[in-house]
Amino acid sequence: MLHAIAVSILLASSSSDDVARRFIGTWTPDLQTHQRYKELKELGQGAAIAPPALPSGILYLPKVRISLTEGALLFESLDENGALSSAMRVTTDGRENVNPHGGQNRSHVSTSAWKDGVLKITWKLVVDGAATMTGVDTWSLSPDGATLTQTSEMEDSRSRSRTRTSYRRGDRATPPVR
Repeated sequence: MLHAIAVSILLASSSSDDVARRFIGTWTPDLQTHQRYKELKELGQGAAIAPPALPSGILYLPKVRISLTEGALLFESLDENGALSSAMRVTTDGRENVNPHGGQNRSHVSTSAWKDGVLKITWKLVVDGAATMTGVDTWSLSPDGATLTQTSEMEDSRSRSRTRTSYRRGDRATPPVR
């Protein structure tokens, strides 16, 4: 019986690694298909806050480099020159992962798991020990392996947001959106 459980765990781990290996590579965002939606919450007595202005000019989204290291996925955001701007390491076994996020006393705390070839990351942004934002990111790969899609749903005390970004495998440049 114990042997059967060990084999099942090994097969599940192997299967997860096989799925993870398909995500490995450098991914370029498709700015033409990027979608962003933000819903503002009401702040007492029916007053809504003004939405932040959308950026004018060029909309920039970083390339994402994904690698598999020591049983974890490493997501790296690359700036316009290809230099590392941020990184997040996640295991996909449901254990909690803590990554630094933009300064002292700030961290990105997450749990991640595969389901039917889709990676689901449930996270919270913690500042000085308190969660200031929560969210769920899903990462899915097209059947041909050429397109990676990230859908993010986030919520903080003032708004709910949803974004959808498609990435193409490789370093082909996407013209900026004006």
